[in-house]
Amino acid sequence: MPATPSNPLIATRAAPAKKAQFAALAARQRLTESALLTLLIDKVLDQNPQPAAPGDPDRGTSDSDPPATDRITLRLRPGDRERLEARADARSMKLSS
Repeated sequence: MPATPSNPLIATRAAPAKKAQFAALAARQRLTESALLTLLIDKVLDQNPQPAAPGDPDRGTSDSDPPATDRITLRLRPGDRERLEARADARSMKLSS
């Protein structure tokens, strides 16, 4: 069975006394430490909004957007590269564009 993808991990180190105090607070709230930390992160981020990042789905596109950094890999059949080079040259473009 394939592994279920998980969310990225945020981790920190804390003194044993602070860790115990945080665990006790989570228990009093009937939450796991992870759930309490998630609530804390959400609250801080809600109170400190950041400008939309490039590629953010909620953000429109404009001419000032930086170039894409995602890569696409294609497998070419024999002869495809020569045809692509000819088309790129005809348009004064780089082959990778």
